[in-house]
Amino acid sequence: MALPPEVFRDRLKDGSPGPAMIALPGGTFQMGSPEDELDRFPNEGPRHRLPSESEWEYAARAGKQTPFWSGDCITTDQANYYGN
Repeated sequence: MALPPEVFRDRLKDGSPGPAMIALPGGTFQMGSPEDELDRFPNEGPRHRLPSESEWEYAARAGKQTPFWSGDCITTDQANYYGN
């Protein structure tokens, strides 16, 4: 039996706790419901999975040949990292 996912909260810029989140392995989350699910509504399908990190990066780059989706460099306004 799988363990329940760990719940975590990041702090927001104002210091307050952010929303409760869980980490999911890439490519495992399915949106929608199976066609054979009991009491399924017609608008609940089709099922889609969220892209993995690499799939998202590939799509976000849209054919660019630069190191980052935004161009040749990236700033802390565009990504969450320690920029010093």
